[in-house]
Amino acid sequence: MIASKSQPAVVHPQPTFSGEMVLQLPCSGRLGTDEELYFRHGIQDIMTDFFELEPVGKVTGGDIGRGTMNIFMTVAPEAHEKVLTALLQVINVLKIADIAVIAYAVNVNAELEVLWPKDYADAFSLL
Repeated sequence: MIASKSQPAVVHPQPTFSGEMVLQLPCSGRLGTDEELYFRHGIQDIMTDFFELEPVGKVTGGDIGRGTMNIFMTVAPEAHEKVLTALLQVINVLKIADIAVIAYAVNVNAELEVLWPKDYADAFSLL
């Protein structure tokens, strides 16, 4: 809203996105290929579009290295199931559900817990 002399601007509080969600995918070799990087960017764009429609989080970036690529998102803790559902739809449409790992932490100081796949038995690491 634009402020006028007769009416002050309305300031809406910014939502708190204290939770952290990570989508991790394997990549070729240590640093992956250009195609894999572009693929990761495409998923980031899809999730950015999702967050524009559903303002419950935001994409904060990504990285690639050590044989994996990650997409980082901050999410409102009360909406992490909604974001998980959206991510599951994306990975199913892209046919990468069998290689994707989704982890979540209630805040940046908490340990990431794997939400997908349900039967994930390995130790999750961003390194």
